[in-house]
Amino acid sequence: MAYLAELAAGLGSSEMEYTDVHGVCDIEHTAGLIRAFEIESSNYPLESDKELFEGVYLLRTLLKTIVFGKTASVAAAA
Repeated sequence: MAYLAELAAGLGSSEMEYTDVHGVCDIEHTAGLIRAFEIESSNYPLESDKELFEGVYLLRTLLKTIVFGKTASVAAAA
């Protein structure tokens, strides 16, 4: 969150309510995400023909867009 707040400030934003409030929650949110993933994985195993990292590629594209300010293609992110 601190990094995103720095990026926003660098772009002239003074609205930091979200990053200020949620920055302290990062560790708990990450742990919850991992627990949820484990539960979902055990209840709904990934089918062999599905791409495990599809969400990772989409998230990486989003982060590249945020950090570098340009849209990267999903294929290039893979």
